[in-house]
Amino acid sequence: MLRSVKMTTAGIELASFRRAKLFKDYLGIDVTLITNEYQHDLLERCDDYKISARVLNMYDYFQEINREVEKPRRILIEPMHEGWSIERIRNDLCIWKDGVLVMYCVFSSKTQRLSFINFFNEERKKIRRDCYDTFGFLSCRQELDSETEREKEIFYYRPDGTVAIHETYQFVRGKNSLEKMELINRQGKIIIKFHRRNEALLHWLKQLFSDKDKNYLLIGDRTPEYHKTYTYLKSANLDNVKVIHQLHGFHVYGDRTPLTSPVKDNYEFLESKKIKADAIIALTEQQRNDIITRYNLQNVYAIPHALQEVHVGKVNFNPLTVVMVGRIVPAKGHAKAIDAFKLVVDKIPQAQLLFYGLGPLQEELQTKIAELNLSNSIMFKGFSPNVAEIFSSVALSICTSDSEGFSLAVQESLQNNCPVVSFDCYYGPRDMIEDGVNGYLVPLGDVEAMADRIIKILTEPGLRDKLSANCARSVEKFSPNIVASKWAKVLDEFTNK
Repeated sequence: MLRSVKMTTAGIELASFRRAKLFKDYLGIDVTLITNEYQHDLLERCDDYKISARVLNMYDYFQEINREVEKPRRILIEPMHEGWSIERIRNDLCIWKDGVLVMYCVFSSKTQRLSFINFFNEERKKIRRDCYDTFGFLSCRQELDSETEREKEIFYYRPDGTVAIHETYQFVRGKNSLEKMELINRQGKIIIKFHRRNEALLHWLKQLFSDKDKNYLLIGDRTPEYHKTYTYLKSANLDNVKVIHQLHGFHVYGDRTPLTSPVKDNYEFLESKKIKADAIIALTEQQRNDIITRYNLQNVYAIPHALQEVHVGKVNFNPLTVVMVGRIVPAKGHAKAIDAFKLVVDKIPQAQLLFYGLGPLQEELQTKIAELNLSNSIMFKGFSPNVAEIFSSVALSICTSDSEGFSLAVQESLQNNCPVVSFDCYYGPRDMIEDGVNGYLVPLGDVEAMADRIIKILTEPGLRDKLSANCARSVEKFSPNIVASKWAKVLDEFTNK
């Protein structure tokens, strides 16, 4: 159970796609991915990640979209009135009326199909957006507030053009919140109304799991959806549904002491007396042991992420380039990475640090980089779907997170023979990095130690090659065969109950 399949998907979703492939390739189990956010380009995104699993979407269900039988439709865009004209801007189209922009048509760069149209009023403020499904039919119409450009109303359509869902929103204190969600039949009659999206999710899941002669195993990867939905499923007496929760992050706040710090809101289910998960999967043995010790739970297992197949072509190697791969968010510690690299550049002026990823902190961090006169040394490279080539082309990677659930970036770096310098945070890096063998672990938050180890690898003759030679074999314990066997034991327990 996920939120969506996006082009710039987060590590949680990526790990789920990989798990589905692992189950199919090594255990012979077909997995269905359940997503609950509206997505008119679902097929394209599944193709981006080569997802072979079946993907079901809540909005598709309510809109009665059967993607196995639906056929593509042609959309024709042309001036319909006197005084209207069309201008092409790269891959997109602008439609003008008497010199005023009225429509901006955005096309998929991959398929060239119409993705959405933005509509503007005479003041050039956005007032509406029409989204088109990959198959070519109008899927969604968003009526926007001209001042905030936030949704006021949204209509979702069936392939035959009838309205299936009507949503209304309230903009309060800078946040747009769902006011109501109505399901509508083909005759235009409201058949059911929800005031929270989780209510709609439960309604849908009850339909999916309605066959009481079948047993279902639901793996929840996103904590908020998992906790609420699991509670609803149990209250709905769906005893044929067992839920496994996959932990993807550190479970405490404060000074980050696993056994005593306050529990994060998203992980309150660990200490809930009302409902316990049927099983909990941690990504490391240390987190598993900490959870068992603190919460006295017995249904906790440790199963790491499995290695993926990598195909790297010829790449240009730069011995003075360092990379950091991850979302541009506070938990990843980009600010500390910048501080550390300032010390590196003071010693090695030609060194460069490349940030790969997207996130809300980029503008703030770019200001910091400019203030430190590092604009030629530290750069943001955006999202890349091919991290194997990135890691294969640089001297080393760094991890400055204050906490991790595992760190796919560390694993992928080592798999591609790229040494890692990482803060010794909970959890993950210490399970993969052996200090001085395939990289270095430095104390959490120690910027000077981080810089020192980076400088050491970049300058000491032969050191980078020595560390690199140990990288790939250090993560062989995460081979698909080994990880699949761990999952098989857990799944067998459910099968035999």
